Order: sequence, then C-alpha cells, then structure tokens
Amino acid sequence: MIAFAVKDTIFVYNTITFYCVHTLSGHQGEVKSIVWTKDDLFLITCASNGSLYDWNVATGERINEIVMKNCYITSLTVTAERKTIYAVGTDSTLKEIIKSRVVQELDLHSFTLSSIALSNDSKLLVSGTTTGTILLFDYPLSLPARWKEYKTHGGPVNFIKISYTNDTIVTASQDGSFCIWQIPKEKQNLKDYKFAKEILITKTELEKKNVLIQELKQKVDESKTECTYQLRLKDNKNIEIVKEIEQKAKIEKEQLLQTIGKLQIEVESQKKHHSSIINKNKLENETKLISLEEHFKKKLVSEYEKFDILEKNSQEMSICGKQKIVSLENKLEEKIKHIRNMFEEKVKHYDKNLVEKENMGKKNVDVIREILRQTEEDADKEILEMKSLFEEQLTKEKEQNIRIRGELGILRKKYISTQKDLANQKENIKNLTIDLEKLQTKIQNLEKEKLELKKEIKSRDDVIQCKEKDITELKGNLRNMEKFKFILNHKISILEDEILPKDTKITDMKQQILAMEVELTNVVKNQIENQVQISDTRVKLNTATVELIAERKKVVSLQNQMSKLFKDIQTLKSTLQDPKKLKDSVSNFCKKFGGDKLKFFQEEINPIEDIIKQRLYLEKTIYSLQIQLNQMEKLNKKNSMKMLEENKYILNQLNN
Repeated sequence: MIAFAVKDTIFVYNTITFYCVHTLSGHQGEVKSIVWTKDDLFLITCASNGSLYDWNVATGERINEIVMKNCYITSLTVTAERKTIYAVGTDSTLKEIIKSRVVQELDLHSFTLSSIALSNDSKLLVSGTTTGTILLFDYPLSLPARWKEYKTHGGPVNFIKISYTNDTIVTASQDGSFCIWQIPKEKQNLKDYKFAKEILITKTELEKKNVLIQELKQKVDESKTECTYQLRLKDNKNIEIVKEIEQKAKIEKEQLLQTIGKLQIEVESQKKHHSSIINKNKLENETKLISLEEHFKKKLVSEYEKFDILEKNSQEMSICGKQKIVSLENKLEEKIKHIRNMFEEKVKHYDKNLVEKENMGKKNVDVIREILRQTEEDADKEILEMKSLFEEQLTKEKEQNIRIRGELGILRKKYISTQKDLANQKENIKNLTIDLEKLQTKIQNLEKEKLELKKEIKSRDDVIQCKEKDITELKGNLRNMEKFKFILNHKISILEDEILPKDTKITDMKQQILAMEVELTNVVKNQIENQVQISDTRVKLNTATVELIAERKKVVSLQNQMSKLFKDIQTLKSTLQDPKKLKDSVSNFCKKFGGDKLKFFQEEINPIEDIIKQRLYLEKTIYSLQIQLNQMEKLNKKNSMKMLEENKYILNQLNN
C-alpha cells in the first residue's frame, strides 16, 4: 500500500494492482505529514489547520481525532505499539499524544521544530528545527526536556529518517544539503564536530569595536535621560487618569443608587399590574367556563334528541322494509304456483287429446286397411273417394295439431315473461336490501358522530383543566415575583456593602501602578542593553557570511579540479595492459597536473582545514548568540505583555 496527499485529501493505492483503495477526506487544511504504523493497518495524518486524524486502512473510517486551534502540526511520528504519537508544530513545543489527548508538552524555548522521527526499537527520538539544527532527545521524555544540539544545515530541516537497523540517520534541508549520520552501537549519540579554540581578530578590528562600544555607551546615557523624562510625563498622565477614574466612580455610584430606586418602583408597579391582570383573567375564565358548560349541555341535549329520533326512524324503516319484502315474496310465490298449475293442467289436457286422436287415427287406418283388403276387388272409384275423404280428415287433424303447437308456444312465451318478472322482483328485493344496508351505515355513522361528540366533550374538559393549571402557574409566578423582590432588595444591600471596599481597592491599585511603572523603567533599560548586543551580533554575522561565501567558492573550485582528476584517472584504466600507452598517458597526465599545481594543491590543504575550523567555530558562536537574542526578545515580550495585562486588569476593575 502507498499513501499520498493532494491538498486536503489523502489517496491510498494498492502497489500490486495500482487500484485506489480509499480516498480519505476530512482535513480542512493542507496535509503536512502522513505516517504508517508498524503493522500497516493504520494511517496517521496531520494538516495545517491543527487537525490530527487516525485512520483505519481496512475500512477507511476515522478512529481518533484531535484538533489544536493555536498551532498547526508540521510533522509527527508513532511508536511501534501505536500507543503514543509525538507531534511538532509552530508553537515551539513537542507534544506527546495518547488516545486523542495531549498528555505532555515539552517547551523548547527558542527552537521551532519542523520534523521528527522515532527509531523502530522506540529508543531514539530525533528532531529537526527551522534553523537547521538537529536535536537528539533523551528518550523516554522527561520534564524538563533534555537534548543535544548538532548544527549542520543552513535552512529548515524538512526530512528525517532512521534506518531499519537503527544505526544511521538521514536528514535533508530546504537549502539543498543532505546529511547521513552514523549512530554508535554503545551510545545512541551523534558524532560531534571539533571546533577551533583560536579567534583570529586583528588590532584594527578591536579598536573599531572599542570605538563602537564608546559610541553605544553615549547613546545609552542619552536614552536613559529620555526614559526618565518620559516616565515623569507618564506619571503626570497617570495621576490625571486616576482622578478622572475617581470622578467616574462617584458618578456611577450615584447612577446605581438612582437605578436601584427606579427598579424598586418598577417592581411595585409590575406587581400591581400583574395582580390586576390575574384578577381579570380569573373573572374572564370563570365566565367563559360557565358559558361553555351551558352551551355544551344544550348541544348534548339536542344531539341526544336527534339521535333518538334517528334511531326510531331507522327502526320503523327497517320494520316496514322487512314486512314489504315478506309480502312481496309471498305474493310472488303464490303467482308462480298458480301459473305452474295452470300450465301443467293445460299441458296434460293437450297431451290426452293428442293421445286420443292418435289412437283414433290408428284405428281408422286399420279399418281402412281392412276395408281395402275386403274391397280390393271393388272398383277403383270407390277407393279413390275413400282416399280423398280420409286425406281430408288427416289434413284437418294436422291443422288442429299445428294450432295446438302454436298455443303451446304462446304458453311458453308467457312462462318466460313470468320468469323475467320474477327476476325483476328479485332485483327490487336486492335494491331494498341495499337501501337497508345504507340505512345501517347511516346508523353507524351517527353512532360514530355520537362518540366524536363525547370525545369533544372530554377534550373541552381537558382544556378547562389546562386553564385551571395555567391559573395555578400564574399564582406560582406571583409568588416567585415576590421572592425575586426580596432577592433584589438583598442584592441592593450587598452592592452597597461592596461599594465601600472598592474605594480601598482603588488606592491599592494606584500603588500597584506606581510599582509597575518602576518595573517598566527597568524593562526599557534591559531592552536598550539587548539592542546593543543585537547590533554587535549582527556585525559579526555579516563578517561571518562574507567569509563563508569566499570559502564556499574555494571549495567549489577544488571540487572541480578533483572531478577532472578522477575523469583522467578513469581514462587510464583502458591503457593498463599496454605499457607504452600507459607511459604516454602518465606523461601527459603529469604535464597537465604536475609541477607547480600539485605543490600549490599540497600547500593549500592545511590552510583550508584551518578555514573550515574557523568557519565552524564562527557558526557555533553566531548560533549561540542567535539563541540568546531570541530568548531575550521573548523575555522582553513576556514582560511587556504581563505589564499590559496587569494595567488592563487594573483599569477594568477601576471602571467596574
């Protein structure tokens, strides 16, 4: 897994699949540092808004968090067990954080830490500062903090890493320098450089410095006289201010007494006003309650009467409907029975006539056949006549049968019409049942309305009870107002008692102001002395920087010569096997870099070492002077801030 930040968001990628596993967002400033735990399961980040978050890499959730508003964290490190976090920021402190709480803060005075690193075995804590120094802390940390300083870089240290074997430290700075430190196995201390004890200063420089010191002494004496004059002016101003404050205090006392009297009058008037309002509300509520009771009683009586009338009407309607349905059903059944009987009798009569006529026809046919047999021998005329007669009779009988069938069809039609009438009557019965159901639903709705009216009555009773409760609460508020009156009277007496000791406090404050002015004079003197020291150190710094630039140029020229030598030596490797070529190349090499140049190079080795020693010594002295200057400036600032805060406090108390 690999993690990197773009402004306020953090991206976690899988190094095998190159797939974005999580995008962690939540910081409101630019992310300054990202640290993995030893087991690679958790990720700790810090941003420029002072926020420090602990992330679970498996789920992408934020586990712990801490936000510091006064400073923003620039770098952090974690122990192997993930119990404690060490963070550094812009407030010149090293913070020890356990479970989202700052357990310990180590004040580093003039140092502002820019980076921090902890070894894998949790035995070595190294930090870099904005001035380029590296601090090796005594671990575990203790109060007061103990550390060792090593000055190497010229700019702020923005990168520190300790190797996995805990024997080397790598540091990098914004000035482009890159250092590798070796840690001894017995003592976890960094190698210290040896500085020269000699100081190379000429007589002319000493005389110039003595002249400057005398001039500065004259300036100090002039500034002392000016300070005494200004202090006297301030004394006069402070005396006038104190007089004005006393006059204001007297005026405020009189105003407070007047306001107390006005408040008492207002409290009495409010009591009278509230009592009159409460009495009016009581009368209005009582009259409203009586009118509401009468109104609701009348409503209930009228509703009950309406409900009784509706119940009676519904009962009568249901009885009449049931009777009508029974009578209609009886009439229909009688009609159906009568029609069925009539139809069955007619059908039976017609069936009998048909059977009789069929029998008569069969008998006649048999008689005719017998006659034919008997009269076969008779003449054809007689046979034809008989046939014609019998055919006429048969046609008549067929016509009669057709008529009977037509009457049967008419009877069937009548039967169908009666069935339709029955279906219509059944539909009427269904409609009547639907009307009955509607009446029953109306009855149910009326019962529901009755229940709703009862609920309204209960709700009105609850409203009446709530109003009674409000009346009791108003009575309680009246009692509280009386208590508040008693408390106000008591507070007025306490304020009168407190006004007397304030006069004594004012006198004490005047004495404190005088003492503070004396301290201010001492502070001004200290500031002047510090400014003199600052000017001296700045002169030393300028000379040291000029020397450093010249020495760096010399070092660069020497490095160029060395690089050329190494290149020529590498070209000689190809001619090692041929002795003739070797001789020629060596002779050319000697012509290039031989003679006076080698002598000059050998002669310059020793003075370069001396220059390096002098440069390191000057850097050390300049660094110590810078630390002293920073400490003195901070002390002066703290003293001046204390004086200002005390003056503000005194003025606020005087105003109060």
